[in-house]
Amino acid sequence: MGKQKFLSVGVILALTLVLGMGGVAAENLELKFDFGNDAVEPGWTGVTSGTVYSATLGYGFNASSPGFDAIWEGSKTWSMGYWGDLLGDLVGGYAPAGGNRTFMVDLPPGSYDIEIHTQGYIDTRDFRILAEGDILDESVIVGPYEYVTVTYPGVAVTDGMLDLTFDGKQNFWLIAAVRIVFVEDLERTEWKFDFGNDAVEPGWTGVTSGTVYS
Repeated sequence: MGKQKFLSVGVILALTLVLGMGGVAAENLELKFDFGNDAVEPGWTGVTSGTVYSATLGYGFNASSPGFDAIWEGSKTWSMGYWGDLLGDLVGGYAPAGGNRTFMVDLPPGSYDIEIHTQGYIDTRDFRILAEGDILDESVIVGPYEYVTVTYPGVAVTDGMLDLTFDGKQNFWLIAAVRIVFVEDLERTEWKFDFGNDAVEPGWTGVTSGTVYS
């Protein structure tokens, strides 16, 4: 039976797969998170040590447990107050006590610039940052009472969620704020499969009953 016969009765099966397209418009997307237990900077979203991710919230840490604590403006040292609501308070974790954490944010697939604000509080810190399971920065070093901003351009999110892991190594990691800005869509990859034993539609990939995965 010829292919025209199949087309006439509408039983030709074609499958199109589109990868890297989240179905949600990301244009002009900017998310700003202010970490700590003190007042939240206007226009930013507050995140405390107890903010645990949920699908409803769309952001949060993977867990909240011992070894994971917040330090807030003015309660530990007077110098932190100079940096205001955004940078004066922190969320941090002590790695030897199991305080490493992953901050998760629901995002449409795409490329994002990530800006992270940190300070050393009362000591020198040296911590590691991972994005999507890969090392983004092996060594973020910040001195006592020093404020540092680090920026990572073009971080790819393919699965609808950004994972930022903070690893204090043998000490603390401390985060004051995180800003995430959409840059561009990921390159679109399209696969088109034409099922059947007859001629294959131009531009499509043929799949027969004998096509076994390898």
